[in-house]
Amino acid sequence: MVNSNVKRNMIQVRLSDQEFSEFEDVKQQLNAKNNAAALRELIADKRVIDKHNDLELISKKYDDLSAKMDGLLWSSS
Repeated sequence: MVNSNVKRNMIQVRLSDQEFSEFEDVKQQLNAKNNAAALRELIADKRVIDKHNDLELISKKYDDLSAKMDGLLWSSS
């Protein structure tokens, strides 16, 4: 029987000084004890994913509406 909660996968990331500073701010806001805990919290936080999907959907709708308006303006001229 395999324990799916065993943490056997590892990632490494190099960050610029600015990115690291921003990550430290996020880590403090999450009250995370360490980098790994902060990353796990970010991965588990569905609001971040949902917000990105919402922005993408809004962007697609805006682009479609903009294209339709351009077409109408072109047709009317």
